[in-house]
Amino acid sequence: MEQEASEALGEQAADFIFGQDPEAPPQEEVEATEEPEEQEASEDESEDESEDKDAPEDESEVEAEFVEVEVNGKLYEVPVELQDSLLRQEDYTKKTQEVASQRKEAEVQLGQVKQQMQEFEFANSVRDDVMKAQQLEARAEEYNEYLRANIEQLSPTEIEKIKFGIEDARRERDDLVSSVHGKHKEFQQAQEQSFTELLKKGTEVLQQKIPGWGEDQQKQVRDYALSNGFTEAEISQVVDPRQVEVLYKASQYDSLKQGAAPAVKKVSQTPTIKPKARNPMPDDVKRKLNLRNKLKSTKLTQGDKANLIGEDIAGKFGM
Repeated sequence: MEQEASEALGEQAADFIFGQDPEAPPQEEVEATEEPEEQEASEDESEDESEDKDAPEDESEVEAEFVEVEVNGKLYEVPVELQDSLLRQEDYTKKTQEVASQRKEAEVQLGQVKQQMQEFEFANSVRDDVMKAQQLEARAEEYNEYLRANIEQLSPTEIEKIKFGIEDARRERDDLVSSVHGKHKEFQQAQEQSFTELLKKGTEVLQQKIPGWGEDQQKQVRDYALSNGFTEAEISQVVDPRQVEVLYKASQYDSLKQGAAPAVKKVSQTPTIKPKARNPMPDDVKRKLNLRNKLKSTKLTQGDKANLIGEDIAGKFGM
């Protein structure tokens, strides 16, 4: 007891002389703060244990998996999680192309109807001039017949008057005919331009429907149509891609039946996909994906993740 009392007095004296450490907490508070630290440490240990259980045993499991996906006839190496997205995109692209092809086909059909209506409207617009020109020609012929039949009984003045009438009728007729010809020429130029645009759209539709459509296939259809009784004039007016497609399929069918070369040539021209025609993902992209997957791991500590990031940076600069 005396020893304890003396130690207490000694501590009080030291505190009086040197002053009490302001940062040193009372003994009771130190003891109270030590317990939560021990509790936090135990909680950290339990979390580490749970992370160890949840984390994959092999770090290779966090490596990104890559698969080959065929897009537009080419093979691409992509992460497995992008496979469905790319396939959906390819399907969407095909449907979009089909819709575009159907729209162009409808535009061709509508364009043909429009051309027919324009021809009818043009014929109506020049009908009066054409009829008047015919009437003037008929009048000139009547005057001429009358003059030939009665020239001996007519006076020179009467003959001269009839001749002037014939010349006036034919001059007016020629003016009307020239005007109609000029209008028809302008109309034909507009129709030819419209026909060229329709033919271009029809060709685009055929290229979408028939792989490899080109000059050889056009010649094949032309020869087949001529061999089946079509005239050159009729063939030159065919612009509807549906008609061309039917003729092409018919020619292919007959060629296959006869064992002709065009069908074999068509098959040989079909594009093939080479097994090695791959488009691998760049190593830099692979590295980034692998690093991202590793950093998602719950097994790694913050220090481990920091080391991975440091190694990635060092590898990027060749360190």
